Amino acid sequence: MQPPILLIITAGGLGKRFGKPYPKQLEKIEGQSILSRTSLFFEAIQPDQAIVTCPAGFEKQFQKDLKGVSYPLKVIPGGATRFDSVKKAINHLVDNTYSSDSVVLVHDGVRPFLRLATVERIIRGVVETGAAAPFVPINGTIRRLRQEEFRETVERKEVVEVTTPQGATLGIFAHSFNRQKLSFPDETTLLHAEDIPVLPVLDWHLNIKITTQADMETARALWCMR
Repeated sequence: MQPPILLIITAGGLGKRFGKPYPKQLEKIEGQSILSRTSLFFEAIQPDQAIVTCPAGFEKQFQKDLKGVSYPLKVIPGGATRFDSVKKAINHLVDNTYSSDSVVLVHDGVRPFLRLATVERIIRGVVETGAAAPFVPINGTIRRLRQEEFRETVERKEVVEVTTPQGATLGIFAHSFNRQKLSFPDETTLLHAEDIPVLPVLDWHLNIKITTQADMETARALWCMR
């Protein structure tokens, strides 16, 4: 029997680089918000429980935006950082007595262009190895930039971009988040600090993170894609 699948959607940032008076997650394209599209994708796997972190004060707006989602979902205010937000969500899941072998997926709320086959491989990877995360290769020439000058070239085969959803068992995440006192930018970095191996899963290049208005132009071009 497959263990429970638990989802954390991190949407707690205000997105100051986005330049709008509301979180970028609520920006709409063709009448649908980025957050809604991201959340509705996961109906394909029907998580047993989802936690969405939001900026404090936006709880009602997020709940209204997500009312059409068919799986169990709870909106909670996030913390000061992504790390703090995910830690709060992990502890909420622990408090709800989900088993330690439950599969937890942590996904950026502003990555709406997922591929189901990738997510399914991450779930299998967590079940089989304990932790898994997607990545995309870097195709261009990579060089270090210091003091506005190009420095040495970096071997691109050794450099990848880690995307989301990043997954691990609830037991691994709970142990790691509650042991570490420093803040980490994502879950793979946290697990690396704990010497926990993470299975790399090849993602596709369209799993972009919408951060700026320039990213929105790309998102508008991709929006009708299914």
